[in-house]
Amino acid sequence: MPLGSVLNTALSGLAAAESMLDAAAHNMANVRTPGFTPLRPMFATQTSRTIDPGAAPTDASGGSNPVQRGRGVMALGTEPVSDEPPADSGGMSTQVMIDSLLDLNAASTQFRINLPVMSETDRLLDELMNIGRPA
Repeated sequence: MPLGSVLNTALSGLAAAESMLDAAAHNMANVRTPGFTPLRPMFATQTSRTIDPGAAPTDASGGSNPVQRGRGVMALGTEPVSDEPPADSGGMSTQVMIDSLLDLNAASTQFRINLPVMSETDRLLDELMNIGRPA
């Protein structure tokens, strides 16, 4: 898998995590606001890339499945959560807080997963830039 593809996939994951953090922070900061409606981040899967189209069955072989590689996720923004009633005057919606904490945990996990990819990419790019230079 080319380095650019790896970086784009990792960056799309980071953008998705950022979108989750933004929505969770908005929800937690405003949950006690009268008439507040929580936000939910929206995502879409980016189309995959076909590496091998596969093969139809023959007399000698059962065929093979296509091989595809994902290209990551696309953060589409946020939408109001219509299934959650607005917070009443001064009341706290427990479900909004639970959902927001779960989103924060998921976003934190996404950042931790993508950090080694970014660190290794930085190391490889540095190594590439120093090819042929004295150590």
